Amino acid sequence: MNIENMSLIGLKIKGIVSISINKELIILFDNDTSLHFYDCIMYIDSGVVNGVLKSVKEYSGEMSFVTTLKGMNIDWDDYKFCYLNVGDEYPFSQQDKLRIAYKTVQLT
Repeated sequence: MNIENMSLIGLKIKGIVSISINKELIILFDNDTSLHFYDCIMYIDSGVVNGVLKSVKEYSGEMSFVTTLKGMNIDWDDYKFCYLNVGDEYPFSQQDKLRIAYKTVQLT
């Protein structure tokens, strides 16, 4: 399922759990919903805990993800990229976003 179609807007992020050994990232919301990212090879959190989601977008990646994955000899074409935004949308701003590289996602 496409992450943009998961009805996440307006949910408050309670916490983030990273299980490195399983490459799993779990986003916990205030309504006891959780978002599970599997084969999550990398994420960058710039301050989203306790924020309310304003937008969720899939995108084609960014230079910091691509160069890091290439440096690790990982094919970045195998991954999907998204961000969860709790702040105002500004072009080229990374503040108040959680950026994620993953293969599959599930809402529970």
